Amino acid sequence: MFFCVELQGQVLLPYPKKVEANGDDLLVDLQTAVVAEKALFGVAEVLVGRLQDLTGYRHRMTVPTKGRLLWPRPFRLELGRVRGEGSYELKITKEGVWLKGEGQVGVANGVQTLVQLLPRKKKPIGSAKIKGLEIVDWPSSERRIFHLDVSGHLLSTDDLKRVIGRLAFHKINELHLQLNGDAGWRMESLRFPQLHQVGSVRASTPPRGNIVGSDGVEYGGYYTQKNLREVVKEGERYGMMVVPAFSFQVGASAILASLPELGDGEKVEVATTWEPRKVGLESLGESEGLCGRIV
Repeated sequence: MFFCVELQGQVLLPYPKKVEANGDDLLVDLQTAVVAEKALFGVAEVLVGRLQDLTGYRHRMTVPTKGRLLWPRPFRLELGRVRGEGSYELKITKEGVWLKGEGQVGVANGVQTLVQLLPRKKKPIGSAKIKGLEIVDWPSSERRIFHLDVSGHLLSTDDLKRVIGRLAFHKINELHLQLNGDAGWRMESLRFPQLHQVGSVRASTPPRGNIVGSDGVEYGGYYTQKNLREVVKEGERYGMMVVPAFSFQVGASAILASLPELGDGEKVEVATTWEPRKVGLESLGESEGLCGRIV
């Protein structure tokens, strides 16, 4: 369960465990820089991008230096012990931002809280102020999962990246991608290319509101290995794990259409309707391998 709470004009979702105001406002402008170790540059880039949306400037990202800081009011990101994996401490004062996270996921969670605290404007405004706060937060549950089925309709790689950004905003830390189903196989297979060559294509798709109808238009597509690596890398920038998910006990029509030798002799096509189908693979033991069965 998520709780959405408005705090000093900004919405924090989910609401942090501990929040205290300190009375200091922080100025964010052209001189604002993000300071982080190179290991955190992926997460830091997310923050730099959001700052640019606010001010219109490409803010500098740099590693920590000894002695006096060269940049006024920096946003400092670092790793450290807080309250377990995914937890973070965030301090916003007139002198800058200090964010300490436990693990990269903790830093990523703190960055998303910072993003939520930034003023939301339709176009860049050059400079803005953030309320001074001290926040300590940690996940209520270790795994916060969003399951996305792309077997019926394929989202583009760019769309998946945008989905990851939206999920991270709500501090979801796992995206499970359903890459196969009755209506299509959606991942390039180097060992069994028939899966994406045949199983990714269906003869038609039901129109909206009619699960058994047909639009008469062939539909197909799949993610290449390169596409999926890009998605995984994007997840890492947000401290999110992207998990491939497959169905074999049911929803295996596209598999049997591609590899009919796994079936029981009855011809199976990639599904063209949204009707429930009990088509799957059952294991008959190591010696006999897998066999398809239409129930």
